[in-house]
Amino acid sequence: MKLIIWEHLWRLRVGHSLFLWLPSVVFGIVGLVILFAPPNTDASTSGNQPFDIFFNFLNTRVGAIISLAVSMLGGIQALRSSLVPGSERAAREFDELTNDPMNRLSSHFKDLAKLVKQPIAIFIDDLDRCRDSFTVEFLEGIQTLFREANVSYVIAADRPWIYTSYEKSYDSFKNALTEPGVPFGQLFLAKIFQISVSLPRLSTTIQSNYFEHLLKTSPSETQADLDKARDDAQKKLQSLQTEDEILVEIDKSKDDPIYNQALREAGVARLSSPEVEAHTEHMLKPFAHLLEPNPRSMKRFLNGYGIARDIDLLRGGNIIERKKLALWTILTIRWPGLAEYLESHPEMVKRIGHPDGIEISDPLQKLFSDQNVRDVVEGKNIGTSLDDKTISELLELRTPDSRVGVLA
Repeated sequence: MKLIIWEHLWRLRVGHSLFLWLPSVVFGIVGLVILFAPPNTDASTSGNQPFDIFFNFLNTRVGAIISLAVSMLGGIQALRSSLVPGSERAAREFDELTNDPMNRLSSHFKDLAKLVKQPIAIFIDDLDRCRDSFTVEFLEGIQTLFREANVSYVIAADRPWIYTSYEKSYDSFKNALTEPGVPFGQLFLAKIFQISVSLPRLSTTIQSNYFEHLLKTSPSETQADLDKARDDAQKKLQSLQTEDEILVEIDKSKDDPIYNQALREAGVARLSSPEVEAHTEHMLKPFAHLLEPNPRSMKRFLNGYGIARDIDLLRGGNIIERKKLALWTILTIRWPGLAEYLESHPEMVKRIGHPDGIEISDPLQKLFSDQNVRDVVEGKNIGTSLDDKTISELLELRTPDSRVGVLA
């Protein structure tokens, strides 16, 4: 309620409503004064002069009614323009009648975020249905105007659409900003989004088992079973302290699709608890030498690994080995172009470090010979390596053209 009142008061103070409130208040006061003032019975003050006639008219109830009517109409129009959800016309009028409108909006947005006093997430869908110029302007606007507010933006869009939009907008810089294995547009995505992941889909096994369960039970029984399974799953995982313990428990429940899915949901929540996260970060420390030597790269790795692991859990099916998932996360962060190539040709991962005879583009050719790439693929000092089977299983995590980025 406090937030709603604050928002409405702010709307009443901005835009053209100010030009409506002032005459509305003036006419309201005049009408009330006339309505409740004693009638003028002094005949000596009346006459036939124009001003005398006008003031005598105002000193009647008709004048009071007209003044109050004008006041009410002005007030209604001001309320309508201020409190009713905005339109393109209202936005245009605000822009035209307000000094420095974007900074006022930015400041107001920041104040609203402070009033909430809770983490805020704004979900934006269908950005890949917009013009390329609008896509770039919109994302840059979020970065510059609203970056000070404690808000995370979750954007669902096709990744190639976004980075192609940036490539078109900044085409003149293309030759000056190139990195092997990183498409030009991807450089912008890496700077904009803290996390970029593909949306999950259920494995064929879990879909089949779940559908079979639905055929055997009524909707009410299914919901009751699911509610009970979720309650049991939360209790089961509550005492577990490490990622390995949680994953082993989930793996043991494959025969019961309802309970297994409930465990996976509860597992995602439990894995985000502080004690389990601390253990996970400790497990990932040996991968530090495979990352780029900067804090942003390390943070992106931790976030990217956590999201990829959670998606792996939610999709159902076999749980991918954690260390291999970590290696793949590093590869996608450092060389997204190479990762896209391996997604289409997973068998080529065996040729990393042995590029002779491979017919591929020059940037990828360099990466196949790059020692840093080879260290990641072979898992230097990790004890495992990436293989074509793991990459093929990772592709099951993806839907064809739906991706989510988180900008915080």
